[in-house]
Amino acid sequence: MAQAEQDRLRAALKDPLVLSDAEFSDFWAMDLQQRARILGPGFRGAIAILNAYQGQLRSLQLELLDLNRARTVFTLGTP
Repeated sequence: MAQAEQDRLRAALKDPLVLSDAEFSDFWAMDLQQRARILGPGFRGAIAILNAYQGQLRSLQLELLDLNRARTVFTLGTP
């Protein structure tokens, strides 16, 4: 991805990206509209949650999102 595109995507994210307790715990259950509200409707990237315990990785959950392309199929709001 070009640097200008990366900068544009970062600029759309809240700085810092702070989620409420409900948003954090429910993130993986959210629909695309809710994620677009938090990440911005043009978000394109990976979301990862790492679970570590006593210095060891216990689990990893990864999801690739391209909300700009998803908007061609789903109603996500305006860019």
